[in-house]
Amino acid sequence: MSKYAEIAVRAAKRAQGGQRPRDAWASAALEVFPTQQPSRDKSCPRSSFLALADAGFLTNVQSSGEARKSTNGTYAIEAVKALCSNPQLAASPSGLWARTSGAPKCHNSQMDVVVALWQSGFLVDHQTD
Repeated sequence: MSKYAEIAVRAAKRAQGGQRPRDAWASAALEVFPTQQPSRDKSCPRSSFLALADAGFLTNVQSSGEARKSTNGTYAIEAVKALCSNPQLAASPSGLWARTSGAPKCHNSQMDVVVALWQSGFLVDHQTD
C-alpha cells in the first residue's frame, strides 16, 4: 500500500469519527510523513480525498462543502463510478487511471487514494449518480 493510500484510510477512519475531512487528512499525513512537509502538502491525493468526502462518497461522513472543484477531484469521482460498474479495475490503479482520466501521463497518487478507500470499504456506491 502506498503512503498516500495509508493516509487516505487513516483519514477516512478519522472522518467517520467526526473529524473534518481536511483536518483528518492533515493529521494522518503528519503521522505518515512526520518530517517530509512537501509530501504532506502534495495536492493530488489530498484533493482526491477531499472531493470524495465533499461529494458524499465516504461512508458515514457527511458532505463537508469544503472541497474546491479540482481536476483531481473529478478524476477521483469518475474512478469511483468506474469501480462501481467494474470492481475488477481496483486491481490496477494505472488501468483505472487510464480508464477515467484519458490522460497519457501517470497518475499522481489519486488512484492510490481511490483504490485504498474502495478496498477498505470506505466508499459508497453511487452508480445511479
